[in-house]
Amino acid sequence: MKKRKLFTGIIFFLLIFSFAFVAPQKDQKENADEIQIAVSSDLLELAKQWIRDFEAVHPGASIQIAAVEADQLNNKSMEEFDLAILSGRFYSNLNDKNCWCMPLAKEVIVPVYNTENPFAATIEERGMSPAQLSTVISRSGNKGWEIIDEDKSPLPVHYYYVEGKIAQEQLHGFLGEENLEIMGSAVKGMVELREAVQQDAAALAFCNLNDILDPEKNCFPEKIKLLPIDRNANGKIDYFENIYNDPNHFSRGIWVGKFPPQLVSHVYAIAANKPGTEAEQELLKWILTEGQKLLAEQGYTELFSSERNAKISSLVETDVVTELEKEDYSGARIFLYVAIALVIAGILFGLIYRAVGRKKEVEPEVPRTIGILNENRIEVPAGLYFDKTHTWAFLEKDGKVKVGIDDFLQRVTGIFTNVKLKRPGERINKNEKIVSLLQDGKQIEIYAPVSGVIREVNLEIEKKPSLINTSPFQKGWIFKIEPSNWTREIQFLQMADQYKNWIKTEIQRLRDFLAINLNTIHLKEANIAFQDGGEITDHVLQNLGPEVWDDFQSKFIDNAEIK
Repeated sequence: MKKRKLFTGIIFFLLIFSFAFVAPQKDQKENADEIQIAVSSDLLELAKQWIRDFEAVHPGASIQIAAVEADQLNNKSMEEFDLAILSGRFYSNLNDKNCWCMPLAKEVIVPVYNTENPFAATIEERGMSPAQLSTVISRSGNKGWEIIDEDKSPLPVHYYYVEGKIAQEQLHGFLGEENLEIMGSAVKGMVELREAVQQDAAALAFCNLNDILDPEKNCFPEKIKLLPIDRNANGKIDYFENIYNDPNHFSRGIWVGKFPPQLVSHVYAIAANKPGTEAEQELLKWILTEGQKLLAEQGYTELFSSERNAKISSLVETDVVTELEKEDYSGARIFLYVAIALVIAGILFGLIYRAVGRKKEVEPEVPRTIGILNENRIEVPAGLYFDKTHTWAFLEKDGKVKVGIDDFLQRVTGIFTNVKLKRPGERINKNEKIVSLLQDGKQIEIYAPVSGVIREVNLEIEKKPSLINTSPFQKGWIFKIEPSNWTREIQFLQMADQYKNWIKTEIQRLRDFLAINLNTIHLKEANIAFQDGGEITDHVLQNLGPEVWDDFQSKFIDNAEIK
């Protein structure tokens, strides 16, 4: 006991001494205030307004902007600038998108209708699917508002639009038809559009959210409401689709991906690497705070408050490796660090030695009921987003994304006996390997469904890896991630109903994998029941060797696709 206290005292003294007297001295070099910014031509007026107002409160700043056209953009040309401010259309022209990227604003297209519509109650309850909207506004369609309730008398849809106001490729992408011929009445501007919708009970229009939302009162104009979109086309507005009645709820719904991403485009800040100068960071922080107030008059929508806070936090976050590289180490400082490391290493060695001598038997978890693997037995909770790598993602109220493994994967592999996890603070990119799942020496690698910084790790699964099997969506979660590109990346994820249909194809793909890659001996070892319809038992890989797991990784996991 006395020795332990002595060791603790020594460590405490050395730590205090090192921080008090020999803390690393970083270079006090002043960051240059001059910034060169490339701006897509369609954002030039917004960028000019941002720069004028920023320089008014930061007199020392010197910011030069240059307008660029879409055909001038490539990754090499971007290297001539410190930053780029690009619309989504311009950003899509970059052939290599492995650059630093941060959303600054949104442009949101929304469908609206008149609250006095005879079908109003049904509209609120059922909404309209993209296919229904396409039918009622197309020249070839022969349906009106009765498309959502055939029991009511027909009522033609009167579609209004402002010529050239809405990017037609966005609207056509949402409706699912590139060559859709729209039938409607053109008006001169947004004032006329609002008046037309307010005066016509059968009116329907697509417009920019900013054009109908009063930013000061945070409400919609009289007699105008957002038309709910039935994304999964099941004939009702489910609880996770119910975001249209309140502007704040709707804004958050856009951020978390409950609104069709085809109708949302972004204004992005782009750079080859994360902005590191004080001037660049100050400009971006200002745009994410005070600069948001200028968006409405330019026709854009502010980022949701939690989204802005998350972006600001990630912007100013210190890169530990970079800072360490800048430290000026003296001989005394190195000696102290080595001494501290040796003392700590000695104590850890002693603790590990004692721990190995008294291993505890781990009580195995009781697995879920084992049976035939089919889509009806696979749990797919509503409200989650699912990725092709058989991971799920859920955006929590604090802005972090909880990530875990889906039920399909654990049913295929069987009980996990170990996990290898990344640690809090590590930055990850979507489709990067983030966790190794092991079973008695065999392992598979799982990829990140979203990009960001790992903020929390579920330490319970390190103690009991089988929690991933017994409780994949609750106790068996893996990470909590602060997302960096959530709105953009959820476009590649699927919601529950879509994922259930995709799982059917995965089960068929698993049958093909087993039939092609395994010989008869392996099939018997795995206890696969290739009976009527090619049924497969749960935990099909559990009794198979490492070579089969390697094939499963390369030929099944790595080749998965969501269309």
